[in-house]
Amino acid sequence: ETEKLVVGDPLDINTDVSAMINPKEVERICQWIEEAKSQGAVVATGGTFTERTLTPTVMTNVTADMKVVCQETFAPIVSIVSYETLDDAIRLVNESELGLNAGIYTNVLPDALRAADEIQAGAVIINDIPTFRIDNMPYGGVKMSGYGREGIKWAIEEMTDMKFITMKKSF
Repeated sequence: ETEKLVVGDPLDINTDVSAMINPKEVERICQWIEEAKSQGAVVATGGTFTERTLTPTVMTNVTADMKVVCQETFAPIVSIVSYETLDDAIRLVNESELGLNAGIYTNVLPDALRAADEIQAGAVIINDIPTFRIDNMPYGGVKMSGYGREGIKWAIEEMTDMKFITMKKSF
């Protein structure tokens, strides 16, 4: 499926992935990919650049300490981290310094609810991509992934100074 993503002009409605913001970021992510490969990671698909555009990249055999796993890449990279049990998966997620969104795919409702309760993230998306977002949801992370929430209600509260006023009925 990754290979079906359309790489190209960001103004083209059919484009899924476009250029990185500047050449310095291209260099950074190239270094991160090469560093991960030197530590045993495998590029399952993608990993090549055309000018400033990285083909969507899937990396396997990664470890939690690799930059492509433990830091925000701001690039079209997904790292597949293996785990044995749900406990292991939750522990791996929670060991991260980041906590914007998490996604869990399962048809076992108790596992989904447990993950949603225990994962340290601003949102846990069940059976959809972790970048899922609608305007009225409280969007924002925990840990090093943000402070506070955005969204309609939270934006209004952020721009409002609340004041409590009370008055005794008799003068």
